[in-house]
Amino acid sequence: MVLRKQPSNIMIEQRTDGRFRPVLMDFGLARESGDSHGLTESGAVMGTPAYMSPEQARGEARRLDRRSDVYSLGATLYEVLVGRTPFEDQTVINILLKVMNDPPTPLRSIDPQIPESIELVVSKCLNKEPEQRYQTARALAEDLGRYLSSQRVQAKRLSYSYRLGYWARQNRTLAAVAALLCVAVMAAIGIAVRARIISVQKERRAKEQAELSRRIGQSVQDLEWVARTAYLLPIHDTSYEQQLVRDRMTEIEQALQEHKDIGPRLQAYARGRGLLALHDFGAARRELAQAEQLGHVDLELDYALGRALGELYSQALDDARRSGDKSFFEKRKAELDEELLRPALRYLERSRGLRSVSSLYVEGLIAYFQQQYEPALARAEQAHKLAPWLYEAVKLSGDVFLARARTERDRGEHDHAEQSFAESVRRYKQAAEIGRSDHQVHEALAEAYIRWEELDYFRGKSPEAHLQEALSAADQALRASPKASHGHTKKAFAYSFFADYLKQKNRIQEAIHTRNDQIKESDHAIHLHPSDAYTHLIKGIALHRAAELTIQNQEQLLKDSQEQIRLSIKINPRFPWAYNDYAIALLAEAKLKQQSNHSPIETIQQAVQRAEQALAIDPGYIYALNTITAASLRASTWLIEHGQDPSTWIHKGLDAAEQALKINKNYSFAYGNIGTILMNKALFELLSDISISNTKSSSIKSFQSMTNISGPSSESQSYIAIVTHFEAQQLIIRNIDPSKTIEAGFNALKSCIHDPNLDPYCQDAEARLLSAKAEWMMRNKQEFQQTLEQAYQLSRIVIQSLGDEPDALLSHAEIALQLLSAGGFRLNRLRILTMFQESLNGLDRALKSQVGWPRALVVKGALLQLRAQGERGPQRRVTLVAAQAALREGLGGNPLLKRKYQATLDEVERQLSQ
Repeated sequence: MVLRKQPSNIMIEQRTDGRFRPVLMDFGLARESGDSHGLTESGAVMGTPAYMSPEQARGEARRLDRRSDVYSLGATLYEVLVGRTPFEDQTVINILLKVMNDPPTPLRSIDPQIPESIELVVSKCLNKEPEQRYQTARALAEDLGRYLSSQRVQAKRLSYSYRLGYWARQNRTLAAVAALLCVAVMAAIGIAVRARIISVQKERRAKEQAELSRRIGQSVQDLEWVARTAYLLPIHDTSYEQQLVRDRMTEIEQALQEHKDIGPRLQAYARGRGLLALHDFGAARRELAQAEQLGHVDLELDYALGRALGELYSQALDDARRSGDKSFFEKRKAELDEELLRPALRYLERSRGLRSVSSLYVEGLIAYFQQQYEPALARAEQAHKLAPWLYEAVKLSGDVFLARARTERDRGEHDHAEQSFAESVRRYKQAAEIGRSDHQVHEALAEAYIRWEELDYFRGKSPEAHLQEALSAADQALRASPKASHGHTKKAFAYSFFADYLKQKNRIQEAIHTRNDQIKESDHAIHLHPSDAYTHLIKGIALHRAAELTIQNQEQLLKDSQEQIRLSIKINPRFPWAYNDYAIALLAEAKLKQQSNHSPIETIQQAVQRAEQALAIDPGYIYALNTITAASLRASTWLIEHGQDPSTWIHKGLDAAEQALKINKNYSFAYGNIGTILMNKALFELLSDISISNTKSSSIKSFQSMTNISGPSSESQSYIAIVTHFEAQQLIIRNIDPSKTIEAGFNALKSCIHDPNLDPYCQDAEARLLSAKAEWMMRNKQEFQQTLEQAYQLSRIVIQSLGDEPDALLSHAEIALQLLSAGGFRLNRLRILTMFQESLNGLDRALKSQVGWPRALVVKGALLQLRAQGERGPQRRVTLVAAQAALREGLGGNPLLKRKYQATLDEVERQLSQ
């Protein structure tokens, strides 16, 4: 039975006859000798380090037997005699290394009064090699009995030949030097035996090289053990252990410098294995490949190279997922299969002779890479069952469920995706309970929560709960490895979805605060990983999204955003997402130009070029096509508002949307984009007096296709109503009854306007339709006042909900102008003044955010002209002059408005000329 023995666990009982009996108090880590199952089977170091045998310290569970107990008893006796353990240090790691490698200080050098026989007994117990110890505790007790009976103990000092041999095994460099000196002396014997000496030398050298390789292999295993032990310890900064591994690597290299023949390949091999243990997979691959090129042949080398290539393949796949759309990922995966996966498979196949438990894990990893998820899961679970300490296998099962969750989410199977996300999180947490200080496990957990956040956001649910979990996991990764971890990048990405959700819910101040947190974490990430393209991209995204939330410092935010994204592209020129986000940042800049009444067309063209660069890398990148559509919308809006033909941009946008539908016929956003582009075209046709009917029908059809795929939404319903309103306006101008068209618009809004949570955009569309209905009723001498009043009151509610939304403010002012112009009912003077003030103030707010907006200017001029009719004296002239200026600027900005407002300007100028 292998037990935990130390002085504090041994109590002394005095019997009735006066004799003393020792009692072992702690069986906490006991197990039957030879039992291959139990607490210590995992190979994890368990127990009190100072009393462990070297084989126990190495985690060699299968080698533990009675002789390990003898060692621990010897360590206990050592402490009883001199008051200290055989090995002491400030850290557990260094104590374990001394147990494995260093001889204990002789007892008599500490206390000369200790009998030599007792020193011999203790030294025999503490021998590094189990074969040289007492073979049983009984044999130890019998020898101690001989000492108490004044007989000669059987323990003897080790012979000089044994000690020399042991010293040579522990000091290969000096032993090699001694061997060379011996050869030199022997060479002096004579030319006659030179050939024989050379032959003996070669044989000895071959044996020495083999022994040196074996010892280096053992040293490398010790390095790997130190690294693994660091990961298995409670969560802490592993920098100390990592540096310890690097220091040991340096010592090995220095010891090999004198071996010019095999030293370089063994140095490269040792460095590669050490770097692999530190999870520096790229550097490990380079060193291991160099060892292979220098002639090193070893199954362990094959396994290490296969493992390094496999991990690099996994990382590269993750980068591909973060770099582009599904088609890009598939294209990049095919390249990586050839570059990394196939070589990894070859090396791992060659290493099968090792019969390592870890090989099951690697086979599972390869199956996962090949998207064979069931075999991957089975291999991972089998590997963990055989090696409970192998937390990487548990992490792999988490990777499998995360991949499933992503696939299910992309197919729209959201409930199944929720279950898979939950299972992936459970597996990652289980892995983190074993590999508590491995930052990569905590980063994987953070990633799972981030993707779960993404699902929450697209389902309209608050992602805040999963955000907090993601942040917590990222913090744990940073605790484990403050410098190497990508925890700050994970936190920046986690904040992104929550900020988008807050903006969607119009919680602007909270969204601004969250974007600032995202920018702060991005800065930390860039400081730690300046060569990571993704860290620069996530900051670039955060900056241009922040610019959308504030009117302060917008230009600088967009400038900084574009700089970060350019850096991202410079680091990784094959990064389609970065090109697309660059295009989106340019569109945000174009919006600023548009708002300040500067042409955005050149900037929009640059945005399209960036999106096309993304498509050149990934022709199936549907989001880049969506960006081109958004660019065409912005360009056509500007052109229409300024009376210019938008046909070229409308065709570009429609072509991009159609290409997106060829990639994914159920891509609802493409249908929505087509409907919106055609709605823009309908406005241009209304202003140009071109028949709107066909455009309206096509627009509505596209919005209905969007609804069929993604379900009804207030956005699509309000847009259908608006394009219907455009046609109703045109019919009224042509003196054609618009009643059926208006009724169709109301029908489109039915579920939207009767929803308990009234959408202000639906209310705005309803107010416009009521306004058109009142206009037709008034033209036909029908009672229109109540309908027009209803439209006006509804528009007031809308602007109270939407604040400074320009289109809503313009719609409210147009309805106010219609109401004030109608003479069919009486209004008291106070209300008239209030209506003028409210509508003019609203237009001023709209013109503040959309400087020089022609449609707002002409409505403002018309309202001022109407107000001047009720004024007298100098004030009337002041109002008319303001009306003239607004009308002239508006009509100059958009000549298409002359058909409706030129007569108003002519009347203002006639009155001013009187």
